Amino acid sequence: MSWARRTRRAARASRCRAGLSLHCPNATTLGLDRRDGCFAQRFTIPASSLVPVPDALDDERAVFASSLGRVLHAARMLRLEGKTYVSILGDGPIGLLAAQVMAKRNASVRLLGTNAANLELCTKWGVKHRAQHEVGRRQDQDVVFDCTGTDESVDLAISLVRPRGSVVLMRTPRETATISPASIIRDELQVFGSRGCAIGEAVAELAAERVDVLSLIARRLRFDDGPQALVAAREPGTLKILLDAA
Repeated sequence: MSWARRTRRAARASRCRAGLSLHCPNATTLGLDRRDGCFAQRFTIPASSLVPVPDALDDERAVFASSLGRVLHAARMLRLEGKTYVSILGDGPIGLLAAQVMAKRNASVRLLGTNAANLELCTKWGVKHRAQHEVGRRQDQDVVFDCTGTDESVDLAISLVRPRGSVVLMRTPRETATISPASIIRDELQVFGSRGCAIGEAVAELAAERVDVLSLIARRLRFDDGPQALVAAREPGTLKILLDAA
């Protein structure tokens, strides 16, 4: 084996030993990167990626472990001091879960979105909400989560956060998106990208019923209705659609 190959292999191994296996150059992603997803006739997944689901945790809640785990992973990146002001952009499942999680972390949270019905879910959780186009850009937020990933939402996130505040990007913008570094440098912002998943922690949170996920279920369909479910999932404002494989 050449010196260069040994060096690359050692570098990859050091990331895994440091707890950065997500960033290993050889890492694969279920359904996205070099690994078939769950709609394939057969798929494989490393045993190390599996998390046991307690008997007390029903399937309807358990299926939210991945989405909730993504939010919990992102929240770990932040250091909250005092009463932190947090804005969350996006009223999809990730945004609605982020609103609940951050509200429990001594944060003053508001959710900004475009779908009135989805925004209204925040009322039962005691989370402030308003239409995204109504918000003023006063640079007074300590943390802004962008859970939509559009060009406009990234610009809005940067315009809402205070100097030396934090922006967390939860969705990948389109390849054509451009982010100007000028305001990031000028206001000394921290910009975090987040794609990991604290799935074990998410299962524990769901088992303890600390997060309301049942309100995010839009429809329940039989597995044979899969094509219909895919069509329904494209409808604006649709949250989670569950397929019963029984």
